[in-house]
Amino acid sequence: MLIGLESNLLHGRVDPEAISEIKPLLSLAKKIGAPVKIPEPCLVEIREGYREKLQEAITELEDTRRNMAHLRISVEIPPIDEVAELAGYDERLKRFLQSHAIETIPFVDALPDRKALFESPFDAKGSNFRDAVICLSVSQFAKSLQTPVLLVTNDRGFRVVLKGDDGFEVLTIEDAVKRLDAELSDKDRARRAELNKRIAAVVRERFNEIAKIARSDAQSLLGDQIEFRNLTVTVEDLVPEEVLVEAAETSGPRTPFTATLKAQVHCTVRAKPFTAPFSFGGYRGYLPTLLGSDEVIEDKQVFPIRMTVEGEVTLDEKGNVQNIAFKPEVRGRAISVSDIALARAKALRKLFQKGSPKMAGQ
Repeated sequence: MLIGLESNLLHGRVDPEAISEIKPLLSLAKKIGAPVKIPEPCLVEIREGYREKLQEAITELEDTRRNMAHLRISVEIPPIDEVAELAGYDERLKRFLQSHAIETIPFVDALPDRKALFESPFDAKGSNFRDAVICLSVSQFAKSLQTPVLLVTNDRGFRVVLKGDDGFEVLTIEDAVKRLDAELSDKDRARRAELNKRIAAVVRERFNEIAKIARSDAQSLLGDQIEFRNLTVTVEDLVPEEVLVEAAETSGPRTPFTATLKAQVHCTVRAKPFTAPFSFGGYRGYLPTLLGSDEVIEDKQVFPIRMTVEGEVTLDEKGNVQNIAFKPEVRGRAISVSDIALARAKALRKLFQKGSPKMAGQ
């Protein structure tokens, strides 16, 4: 079995070595002797992604400097050395690949005929060209091997470029970990399951601490489900539902882990007071305005989310959890994007109900 890492797993992360989500995958691959590789086109994407984020930061910094100068605020803001930052990132990326013995899968030697390339891999808008090149490169490599090849990615749209005879499978991190876990001996699998269970129990006990970190940034927590431009959201409670843990295998007493917490976010959604009434053809509605409005629209909402928590546990000689530490960042993501439309519809319905009885049933 061979593991391939797709760009999505590393994209936009300043230090690849700090990405705890893939540590369980890498440690399991090492334990069962499965080589790990990354396609060369993915390395191009990763480097270009960092360059884009760096240029965004430079632009933002320059805008801040101009605004401060306009306000006659004198604060020295050192410039960002783009060349030095890119060189530093490239060094960190090389170190990461070397430390985990990750080699590359070369670019595909020859592309298929132009008509087939144009028609088969792309969606209706002509997207996914890079995904197509990645798939062709992995497919060419996989067909030269006798072992199964798994390409790991969390990009949900990646399967659109596959034809069915590519010679490899596309899996999420979670499914790839399960596949590798099945390759362990019964003893190792039982020990791993017990360790994950013990860490999950401690994470549940510390949920209030995790919730406090998450609650401080509602936009990060609910960014996939709420449009914050026109709404103010106050998180009132986080109710845990399930904790799933994947611990990285290590030779020492300290074990990194990634915990996925399914939870419900109870919050109050308020329309920002910048709307004013208007009348047209017998209908009344509301338009954006800088003058504001006396009416405050608010609604109680419950959103299902997944939170990702990265941390490290210290174990005693018997494998019991002695100490646990969380990283300060807690990232949330939506379970279902249908809640976005639901929240918007409820907020708009309230606006129109207040403005026009004729639209109350819409």
